[in-house]
Amino acid sequence: MASLSAIPLNHAFEGSAKVTEEESNEPSIKAPPFASVADNVAVLGSGYYALSEIEELLPIAKSVTMVTNGAEPVQYRKENLSVNEKKIKEIKGSNTVEEIEFKDNSKQKIDGLFVAQGVASSLEFAKKLGAKTENNYILVNEDMETNIPNVYACGDCTGGILQISKAIYEGTKAGLSVINKLRG
Repeated sequence: MASLSAIPLNHAFEGSAKVTEEESNEPSIKAPPFASVADNVAVLGSGYYALSEIEELLPIAKSVTMVTNGAEPVQYRKENLSVNEKKIKEIKGSNTVEEIEFKDNSKQKIDGLFVAQGVASSLEFAKKLGAKTENNYILVNEDMETNIPNVYACGDCTGGILQISKAIYEGTKAGLSVINKLRG
């Protein structure tokens, strides 16, 4: 999970938002090392990656808000998900992230901010090809093949545990399936 753990103060964000220093000599704002039950956290992003991070945080955080910084959020999302589409002016805090100020001068108090943006979606590509999907994941068989013959998917786009070790395993499995298919 990408967290705002070492973004330099006064760092410009997409949309000209920046992290500012308030009464602190700290060189950076540090996010809490782990969200606890009492935390009100935000996820900066508007796509499927942000949704994935939100789903990981919901069971352990008191509240989770998707902050899109003016971007349109993905259509498929939980009905009760809090979404703030306002443009960010600044992300503020002393030693930790404490508040997001928006361009309309409204503010949102937060205990942590997780950045989940900028990841290309293999899901959209798979949908264009005609691959079956469910709950934002590409459906595959035990050989990692989609419903389209000779089209394979592996890693985060197939759901489950979103970890490198799973992606390596599934990538190897898909590669071996291709080799076996080519050998006949």
